[in-house]
Amino acid sequence: SEPDLALSKMGKKFMLTVGKDYASFKPIGCCAGGKPYVLPLDQVKEVKMVTANWSAPSLVIVGEKVVEDEAVKFFHKVFVDGNEPAIEECCNKMDAQIRLLSGQVLVAGYIDPSIPNLITWFSPADTTKIFELESAMLISSVNDKKTLDIKEYDGTITFTRLTYGMEMLFSKEGMEIPCSVFCERVHTIQFELPVVEETLTTGEGE
Repeated sequence: SEPDLALSKMGKKFMLTVGKDYASFKPIGCCAGGKPYVLPLDQVKEVKMVTANWSAPSLVIVGEKVVEDEAVKFFHKVFVDGNEPAIEECCNKMDAQIRLLSGQVLVAGYIDPSIPNLITWFSPADTTKIFELESAMLISSVNDKKTLDIKEYDGTITFTRLTYGMEMLFSKEGMEIPCSVFCERVHTIQFELPVVEETLTTGEGE
């Protein structure tokens, strides 16, 4: 196959690092030096493993960048130490980071006020249902309510349309205080949740 036009000029062996919004190829070896090749993840359109009968599997990155107001397609093809398992790991890592960067990742869970610093996360399937129901209720009348059963935790989320937003509370048998539910579209591996502290009295007077 043809040599990689960008990487072949920098060396023969590289360390690939996937960051928050970029991937970098740093030359390694006794004579390696200089700056790494930096690839913005928002330029990447596809990351895949390519196999052939008479060749080791390779990692292929396909992308598109703008050069002088014109879209130019590019690709990088590299062989990875560890063969297929390592390439699959690279693909999964880059694909996950690209999805995160583009806001394609939803997370949802609830915060139990009776247990400090504990967040319970909902499954991807339940997270999708929560997001869809919350979005659908944005055009509902104030004080409208709907419920969603969460079988994994034997509980129910109650959605209440408020004047300026939505209240989502998770409850189940034996839980005296309903737990606040959140559903967020995230762009980074860390995100902030605004928390409002309230004082409630349970049946035991606590």
